[in-house]
Amino acid sequence: MKIISGKSVVAIALLLVLLATSLPACGGGAPSPPITVLLSFPDGAPPLSQEAELVCTVNTPAMSVKNLGVSVNLPEALELVSGDLSWVGDVAEGDEVEIIRAVVRSVKTGNWTIELNRYLDPEENRGFGFQNPHPFYIAISEDSAEWGTTPPWYKDGDHEVPIEQVDETSIPKVDLSISHAPLVNESAEITCTVTTLIDYPNMNAQIESTYGDALALVDGSLEWHGDLVANVPATFSAQVVFTYSGYYNIGWRVWQTGKEYSWVNPRLICLIIGEDESSFCEEPPLILPPPPE
Repeated sequence: MKIISGKSVVAIALLLVLLATSLPACGGGAPSPPITVLLSFPDGAPPLSQEAELVCTVNTPAMSVKNLGVSVNLPEALELVSGDLSWVGDVAEGDEVEIIRAVVRSVKTGNWTIELNRYLDPEENRGFGFQNPHPFYIAISEDSAEWGTTPPWYKDGDHEVPIEQVDETSIPKVDLSISHAPLVNESAEITCTVTTLIDYPNMNAQIESTYGDALALVDGSLEWHGDLVANVPATFSAQVVFTYSGYYNIGWRVWQTGKEYSWVNPRLICLIIGEDESSFCEEPPLILPPPPE
């Protein structure tokens, strides 16, 4: 699926923070992550018809993990030339392990998404587990390619990437808000409003969380489906509770039924959720601490 985002920062690697062992005091800085998964093109992403190495490493400076599963889903613009795109195994505390090394070839131009999937077996990790994908973006042209943790095909500061294929008047405007930073298992209301400058039939909007299984729906809906009329807002809301303490990113995804692309902002609202105190934060890592032993 092609992805188009309304907010972009070009990155040189995908740093996915999977776990943290403690929750900092609200307003303080985020702790150093004990587990990270890094996906990268060490020598750059491949232009059309070119090949490049895709490498994934795991670093565990503060804890050991068992049965960590990692897999990479390629878009149709990339094909596997050699190597494997999945791995399952244990990583000892303090290790840095290269778990995936593959060669891929680009076969189509355009803006595309690579999905990095992570799975941690809860039965072997103190009852804590997760299974969720995270997007990684690549823009391919005949002579060059760019990649990052957020779509690199928008202007950002002094950096410019050609965006001839994107009509900015067609990009939906999405406002996402939450009533307050709730405590663990305390209800809060998330509201999403989608507005467009043109008519869009058969549209879909969805509220997403870094850890979907830890965001429980109490009332309302996390999804909306219908026709968008130019300059007429469509609003939906949901009462939710966060069932674990930790860092959360709340974002949105909007797409038109039958189309190959969607618009997404996965990190619009950042929260630190605790049992006794919660707060908003600027840029938390993708973290969910395991429960206490």
